[in-house]
Amino acid sequence: MSNSPSNGRAWVEVDLQHVLANAQAVLAEARGARLLPMVKADAYGHGAVAVTLALETAGADGFCVATWDEALALREAGVRAPILSLFSIPADLAREAARLDLGTSVGDGVLLGRRLQASLAELARSVKGSEVPGDDARRVLAGAGHGE
Repeated sequence: MSNSPSNGRAWVEVDLQHVLANAQAVLAEARGARLLPMVKADAYGHGAVAVTLALETAGADGFCVATWDEALALREAGVRAPILSLFSIPADLAREAARLDLGTSVGDGVLLGRRLQASLAELARSVKGSEVPGDDARRVLAGAGHGE
């Protein structure tokens, strides 16, 4: 069975060169604004890892995803830019999120406290190791309650 309009099925072809061109056009028009593409749901079915890595090379400042699993998959695939997971994560994942420099939405006081403690611990470790710490404050969205 072929993926063509003649078989009555919908399909999509993603040309990463067009994705790059679109991102560069947005950046050119945005005049200094940050580009943080939403790449949730496997980049809307286009392949999150391939699309995200392409957009990272095009100059995207970071990425937004819906879930922890999506954020983790992108980081494990080598995405180095900031990644923000919009749905709240369980409080016991706060330390891992800080270690991986994954931004999280925070919908309750317990998670907020654990995330801040973990972020401070990571900051202390990075200072001792002479690394440049990430700006965790810009990625912690306190009180949004997404996913609850």
